[in-house]
Order: sequence, then structure tokens, then C-alpha cells
Amino acid sequence: MKHYLTERIQLGGESIFLPHLDNLLSGYLPVSIMKCPKCRKLEFFLCKSSRKKKR
Repeated sequence: MKHYLTERIQLGGESIFLPHLDNLLSGYLPVSIMKCPKCRKLEFFLCKSSRKKKR
């Protein structure tokens, strides 16, 4: 496995009444993404600063 990238995954979902507000209030989860060049498998790992942050 080789490090591919570090990304912030958006948490939450959309509601009927305020479609974008729920996503903004839910925050994100910082993850490190690893990939295997042979089998193309991806694995996600929490970054060290994995506290849920709100915008």
C-alpha cells in the first residue's frame, strides 16, 4: 500500500427543508487514503488530527 492523498470527507446528509445547511453543520472527517498499485484497492485511515470540526 502506498499513500495516495489526504482528504476531508464531508459528514451528514441533506434534508428537504435546508439542503445544504445540514452538511455544513455536520463537519468533516480528515482521512489518509492508501492505495495498492497492483489490485487498485483503497483503504481509509483517520488522520492524527481526527477531531470533528464544524464550519
